[in-house]
Amino acid sequence: VHGDSSLARHAMSFTDLLLAINSGNNARLQAAEAQLNRFKTENFDNYMLSLCRELVVGADPVARQMAGVLLKLELDSKDPLVAEQHALRWRALDPSVKGQIKEGLFSTLATEDPKAGHVAAQLIGKIGAIEIPAGEWPGLIDALLPNMTTANEVLKRATVQTLGYVCEAVPMDVFSPDEVAATLTAIMAGLAPEEPSMDVRHASTKALGHALPLLASAMANLDERNYVMTAICSATQSEDTRVRRAALEVLIKIISAHYSVMGEYMSAIFSVAFAAVRGDPEPSALQAVEVFSTVCEEEMYLAAMAAEAAKRHQAPAEHSYNFIKNDLGIICQMLLETMCRQLDHQEEGAWTLSMAAGTSLDLVAKTVGDEVLGHTVDFILTNVFVQDNWRAREAAVFAFGSILSGVSTGAVSELIHSGIPLFAQLMNDAHELVGESASWTLARICKLHHGAILPEHFEALLYSLNMGLELNERVAANCAWAIGNLATSLGAGAEETSALAPYYADLLRTLLAVAAKPDSGSGSNVRTSCYLAVSSLVRNAPLDCSTHVFTVFQVITQRLEESLSMDGSTATDVEKRSEFQAVLCSVLRDITQKVQEEMAPFVDSLMNLYMGVFMCRPDTVHEEALLAVGALATAVDDAIAPSLTTFFPVLLYGLRNFAESNVCTIALGVVGDLARALDEGFCAHLEETMTALFEDLAAPTLPPAVKASILAVFGDIALACGEAFADYFSACIPVLMEAAAVVVDTGIEEHVDYLNDLRENTCEGFTGIIQGLRDTHAALLLPYAAQLYDFVATIYADTTRSEAVTRGAVSILCDLSVALMATHREVVAQYLASDWARAIVHELDQSDDPDTMDVAKFARKTMKKFGL
Repeated sequence: VHGDSSLARHAMSFTDLLLAINSGNNARLQAAEAQLNRFKTENFDNYMLSLCRELVVGADPVARQMAGVLLKLELDSKDPLVAEQHALRWRALDPSVKGQIKEGLFSTLATEDPKAGHVAAQLIGKIGAIEIPAGEWPGLIDALLPNMTTANEVLKRATVQTLGYVCEAVPMDVFSPDEVAATLTAIMAGLAPEEPSMDVRHASTKALGHALPLLASAMANLDERNYVMTAICSATQSEDTRVRRAALEVLIKIISAHYSVMGEYMSAIFSVAFAAVRGDPEPSALQAVEVFSTVCEEEMYLAAMAAEAAKRHQAPAEHSYNFIKNDLGIICQMLLETMCRQLDHQEEGAWTLSMAAGTSLDLVAKTVGDEVLGHTVDFILTNVFVQDNWRAREAAVFAFGSILSGVSTGAVSELIHSGIPLFAQLMNDAHELVGESASWTLARICKLHHGAILPEHFEALLYSLNMGLELNERVAANCAWAIGNLATSLGAGAEETSALAPYYADLLRTLLAVAAKPDSGSGSNVRTSCYLAVSSLVRNAPLDCSTHVFTVFQVITQRLEESLSMDGSTATDVEKRSEFQAVLCSVLRDITQKVQEEMAPFVDSLMNLYMGVFMCRPDTVHEEALLAVGALATAVDDAIAPSLTTFFPVLLYGLRNFAESNVCTIALGVVGDLARALDEGFCAHLEETMTALFEDLAAPTLPPAVKASILAVFGDIALACGEAFADYFSACIPVLMEAAAVVVDTGIEEHVDYLNDLRENTCEGFTGIIQGLRDTHAALLLPYAAQLYDFVATIYADTTRSEAVTRGAVSILCDLSVALMATHREVVAQYLASDWARAIVHELDQSDDPDTMDVAKFARKTMKKFGL
């Protein structure tokens, strides 16, 4: 890889810059990033060449890795629009630069540094994803395949990795049938038992997992399918545990992608998985358990699709083989045995074999429903009372908690009746894991089957949960979760009282006391769990508990005030304080949403507290405090206006926080909250807000998903400010029209999700502007009417649209028609009478969603106004 004199000048320092990024020293990191960004801006071609040079011939393995990471960031992105921008920039590179980079990556496949070779394989895949669909790299596959016959194991391993990444990134219809067949043959040869190198077999098996689209045609042909399945099942028997694990991962992907043709293979797959669970090291055994979880997920999905089809009086498109139900007994037996393989000291949240088995049993229960009881109850009843074997005791409790998500309350109510006192007792078990599982199971009962809790058990249960808050942190966290679940399940809303009302004072007192204890740092985060339970009690408090809500308010505001003087001398201290303030602000937000306008007398004191929180982190904007301000604005309307003089600069700073897109997103939501709360009063902030929003739209680093939400905010502001927004109409409407014209590949799920989100925000923006201007500036809308009606028709034609998008499209259709009715009634009536307009309105009538039903009602009224 060659470069010009500027590269030579950077050569001595470039490695050090890359190492500084990975140094862990914040000052060195920022300085290095600034210098690299400057280099990239001044000469992107040489920046890319320098990164490639470091990867290809660099002496430091860490710097080589970092160079590869930065190259990947310049070639791809999870955001589809950013990825397209990167692709355009790559195509714009000088052809000689691209050629040098590709040549360097090819040479790196043979490097002795396996990490560098792996990164090169990934990069070739990413470049292939850009160039091959455009016909710009037609010989890539042909250039790679000869490497698979070489005796160089290093080159062969990196090459098969490259083939996998290329096939993962590039649509298969771009390749010729011969290229697809040759690539699949090469990968399959690499994982065959005849391949002498276990490194190559492992890489080939992983590559097949990446290149799953290659199998589409093979899986449709019986002979080829048999060959593939035999080869993969054979790989699960390899003497190398890495190969076995990778083969199980591939089986999982194949089951998910090709369930419909698994009928004749599942018996063998289950046998392989049973053997791996019982005999393999934990990494492979975990994947084997995942086989059963994956089958459950597929069959749950098919059951849901069958239910939807039945509602439409149609046959399902695909039928379930009921693999889980047919082998339910041996599957449950294996999972229950595996749940007894706990570690002596199991860290919280650790993904162990026993945890995986419990999670799989949960999915089994969801798949087969009450039938799971016949294969688990005996194990539970036999082992829950065993005194000399804590593993059996814990597995029994864990198993009962796991099946609760799939069984009906009626089928399990008697077990719950007898189990609640026992589980309450087991919270004090000598082994902490038993107590943790017992408290977790009680929390699941409170969440999923609160109707089975007998009145005579209610007081004792709450007493046990309240006392459990004082036990070890894992039990306490689960008890807090149980209390929160019970509050949600018995939610009183606006009712006078509830079954929980007599216990509110004691529960809140204990929760707040436990939450006030110093966090031990063990990872259980009992403090957060307690505050979440407090929030749940607040949200669901009946009217006769309103005094308790205000007691909580007093405690939380006091603690938030005290937090402002907490130590912030180190970055760790600042982060801990910020996290603590986040949970307090979250509770205050829930209190505000509960009492609404009753919060008006406290606006000034609350805003002073929130401003204090903002000042604790001047380098950013505290997200939960922002959300709390938005909730306060919604609750008290324009009573918040006097406090905005000091707050609005913070909000504008949040809007311009391009580096933290989540902060920017929340700030946009608060703008909408304030616009709705202040109504015309928002005009005082109109100019500075619109300036910030257009800066957001122009910011190259702000993700498109965030920019999409700006479109809805335009609608909120227009609706609030009315005719004052007319000055910004000409600037906003092209942005909205550009968004309306966006098209994506609807064959890619992530692209469909993005388009639906974009269109939902676009519809909200159009609707707000139409409603805000229709009384005073309807004439501004007229030149865009045809485009807006076409936009609605385009949405109707899109079979991948969400219900929210459909609802938004109908809102545009009707609001625009009403706005233009007085001056252009006949033209509007022609649009409303069109087949697509009638069809999309009729579609809303089929929904049982309350928001959709409201729009459908409005649509019917609009149609009647035009005699339709």
